[in-house]
Amino acid sequence: MNILVVDDNEQNLYQLQVLLGGNGYQVVTAVNGADALTKARQNPPDLVISDILMPVMDGFALCREWKDDKQLSPIPFIFYTATYTDGRDRDFALSLGAERFLVKPEEPETFIKTIKEVIRQVQSSPAVLHKPPQEEENSYLMQYNQVLIHKLETKMQQLEQTNRDLEQELAERKQAEAMLQREQDLYKDLVNTLPAGVYRLRIRPGGEWNANSWRSQFESYCSVDMVSDRFCQITGISRKEFEAHPVTVFDRVHPDDSPGFIRKNMEAAASMVFFSWEGHLVVAEGVIIWVHFESIPRRLENGEVIWTGIVYDITARKRAEEALRESKETLNSIFRSAPVGICIMKNRVYQSANTFWCEGFGYQEKNLIGKTTRMLYESDEEYDRVGQELYSNLQSGNIASTEARLRGGDGIFHNVVLTAALLRAGDPSSGTVVSIHDVTARKKAEAEVRQLNAELEKRVIERTAQLEVANRELEAFSYSVSHDLRAPLRAVDGYTHILLEDYGSRLDDEGKRLCSVISESARNMGKLIDDLLAFSRIGRAAMQSSIIDMATMANSIFFELTTPEDRKRIDFHVSPLPSIVGDSTLIRQVWRNLLGNAVKFSFKKERAMVEINAEQHGDEVVYSVRDNGAGFDMQYVDKLFGVFQRLHSIKEFEGTGVGLAVVQRIIHRHGGRVWAESEPDKGATFYFTMKK
Repeated sequence: MNILVVDDNEQNLYQLQVLLGGNGYQVVTAVNGADALTKARQNPPDLVISDILMPVMDGFALCREWKDDKQLSPIPFIFYTATYTDGRDRDFALSLGAERFLVKPEEPETFIKTIKEVIRQVQSSPAVLHKPPQEEENSYLMQYNQVLIHKLETKMQQLEQTNRDLEQELAERKQAEAMLQREQDLYKDLVNTLPAGVYRLRIRPGGEWNANSWRSQFESYCSVDMVSDRFCQITGISRKEFEAHPVTVFDRVHPDDSPGFIRKNMEAAASMVFFSWEGHLVVAEGVIIWVHFESIPRRLENGEVIWTGIVYDITARKRAEEALRESKETLNSIFRSAPVGICIMKNRVYQSANTFWCEGFGYQEKNLIGKTTRMLYESDEEYDRVGQELYSNLQSGNIASTEARLRGGDGIFHNVVLTAALLRAGDPSSGTVVSIHDVTARKKAEAEVRQLNAELEKRVIERTAQLEVANRELEAFSYSVSHDLRAPLRAVDGYTHILLEDYGSRLDDEGKRLCSVISESARNMGKLIDDLLAFSRIGRAAMQSSIIDMATMANSIFFELTTPEDRKRIDFHVSPLPSIVGDSTLIRQVWRNLLGNAVKFSFKKERAMVEINAEQHGDEVVYSVRDNGAGFDMQYVDKLFGVFQRLHSIKEFEGTGVGLAVVQRIIHRHGGRVWAESEPDKGATFYFTMKK
């Protein structure tokens, strides 16, 4: 952004150069209106800032000429004056087409803010050529003369007042000196508050500046006019050291960058043109920073060169750029080597594709870039469907996913899952990153699983039919056992009783004993048939689940199984038992069989003991029934829960050998386990588990 500053006061020009240059603007100066017009027409600026009271052509005349010029009129014009300060001056200046009228001195922050505001307004609403009609020429001259007359009258009044106040000259001089000091302090504060370091050198004329003699010439003819605190902070050069030897700044440049920095300065010294340079400074031992230098050389009429330099510490920016570069390289490396297909698209046109995607689908990246994804789809309908499903979700800021069939480089279609996300959230124009997972093998496996499931379902139907036939046969067998076998047994038992009653007097004792054995065997056979039928029904009956109070059920069954005399002989103890959910009828049978065995097998003990306990383990409860009865040898434990398996003779303990088999079947139907531990003559403990 180039700004033309017009002022006949060298100090004012310098201050504005420093202020504007420190804020990133390029500054061109002119000492009066005529000079400004000449330079502007040769190289139009982006904005002009002009004083009013100047020789040759003042600011008012410059503004009128400026706004009348078709080339220059669109360029914004700002008055910056310390002489014309009243309302009529302001109104006249704005009537000439000026965008702003500022009074010196203005606060630096406000001054820069106004410049930015004017530039922004002009960019958004381009200026219209300000060309007053010819008939207004007299009006302009009249207003111009009125302003000048008013200013002259004002000056006369000021002179008269000065004459009247001549005796106060010393006091006013002190006041002026104080004001000057304030302006100098303001300038110093302005320079020291800039984010950049600023220095100004004065180079006296004389000597030859070349690659061989520049250092000695610099030491001999260069002096420091000003150096800011920030310059010293950035470069690590103290104010005293820099003022004594300004060439020190060249010594701080890194050896690798020094030739380029010297060459830039020599070129600027020869051509008197602005230059910028970036490189490294060694500000302390082992401490190297990145800096950006800008230099503004200006030759004065007396031949001296005023060299204004600005230096920025750009280390943080360079590190950020390096971090960004490394991040891009890392992301690119991940993109290229990722074990999943990834591509980047804009408007469904390929921008890039990684190695996994290209190799997996048989394409070369160069053959994809710039082409639409339509080439991969089997039909327009499939192409449109995938696009709608993905991009409708992306518009709402979500990650989108869908399945599709894509054609590989060999013409074979692949089943894939596409997952897409915007490169920049909320900005569809930024492009889309899409990951591609080939699920062809999975789809094939799913099809095989579906086929296997169908075959399995068919087998289940067939097996179910077979089981239904078997159940019907079993029911028929059960009916036969219940009716056809019971009748002969009842006949055997009945006729044996008749034989004893009618012919008992004819039988000796052995005959009577044999008749008793026959009758008892028939009854045992009947009981065995009953147990067998009960065992078969357990596997077929539907379960009715409810909450079961295990402690109450165990106590009630114990009292059903024992007489008062039995209970005096047995030490019966029930620990707190958790309630469970199950079929109460079946669980009642479990307690009846286990407690019945505990009472039966401890019958021969003078003092019997039966204990019921429970422990919780994870999601199941382990119940146990312990007695101090006959026990058994653990080497036969595998036979314990088989049907008709007995570890004791029927003479020792009665029973059919079905009870524990019934327990096992009931517990298994509830999803539990059953087992036992024992030693001969030391009792036994039976365990079963139930889900909580």
